Amino acid sequence: MDAKIWRDTRSNDLLFHAFAEGKALCNSRITPNYGDHVTAEMAKRRPMSHLCERCEKKVAAREAAEEREANNPIRVLPLADVSEVCNEKGEFLYLGNASTHKRPQGFPEVAAIQDKGRGIWHVVDAETGRKIIGVRKGTSLYVAPVPANLAERKAEAERIADSVSLETVEIAAPVAPSGEDQERDPWAPSTDAPEVPHVSIWDQGEERAAIESADRYIEREAPRVAEMLRSDAEIAEAAAERAERKAYDDAKARAGRLRNRKAHTKSVKPVKAPANFRELAREGNTPQARAYWQRRCEEFEMVETVKAHALANYDLGWDTVVEAYEDAEILEYLRSEYVNATTPEDAVKAFDSLADEWASRQCGALVDAYGV
Repeated sequence: MDAKIWRDTRSNDLLFHAFAEGKALCNSRITPNYGDHVTAEMAKRRPMSHLCERCEKKVAAREAAEEREANNPIRVLPLADVSEVCNEKGEFLYLGNASTHKRPQGFPEVAAIQDKGRGIWHVVDAETGRKIIGVRKGTSLYVAPVPANLAERKAEAERIADSVSLETVEIAAPVAPSGEDQERDPWAPSTDAPEVPHVSIWDQGEERAAIESADRYIEREAPRVAEMLRSDAEIAEAAAERAERKAYDDAKARAGRLRNRKAHTKSVKPVKAPANFRELAREGNTPQARAYWQRRCEEFEMVETVKAHALANYDLGWDTVVEAYEDAEILEYLRSEYVNATTPEDAVKAFDSLADEWASRQCGALVDAYGV
């Protein structure tokens, strides 16, 4: 954290606050005095001055957080930057998908990246090549460098896991205190609880036979159940991969149309004003009435032509006109002094630059998301 963050205020030149982005850490309504910021030592050297205690605590907390972040080997990196933590073999520790906040159970896996084409990458086990997860270019991962003593750390973790065992604890029924026991702490555990007998609905021979029969059934059915689960997982993975490839193909086709939108854009088909509008424009009672209906015919034809052209070329950038512009807004734009359109062709040409800019943005978003 920058040391020169302290400054007094215009209302109190003896009390120094810590500022970040023009606001005090203790209260966002406090603004600094004019002049350069100073360090805490420089502020303390001013006679009778002192530092804000709340700001001191917040500065200490931020410095501690920055130190923890600097010493933490785990990093969140996009797929394109994972090479920053890879060793000479291209291996790294995979600790989870930061985009979905999912982390695998157990010890971190040593992984590598494989390019499967069409904007799809696989994070695979570096030793066996087993697929861990399928990702795209914009996915972020929790990663860390592979430590030199990885084998020792893994062995120590396994030793600790094996040393942990679960024991069954039977809770005895409470016994009412009597005599000297009444003076004891009623919440203290009893040391002379009666033994709880084992109760079974079978005799020992029947119980043993039932257990052996259940073991044989589990041993016989376990491979079949495992195969069913494996088949379901493979079917789901194949379906997910087909969906990803279809999304990629659709994005590639759409990006191609957007890049060559001029070649795919349908021609302008002017829309005529209603017959009664044109009749009133020709045979109105007064010149003012004829001029009014002539203007209404021009406005109607320009607006309706723009709307029809936008619907016909919806996926070529004109969707912004369909979704974002009302009739009055279209007319206001066409009548503005820097457009001043008078024919349907001029109206479509005026909105074409807007559609072209929107198509470029959509194409750029597809490139960033799918790498097409």
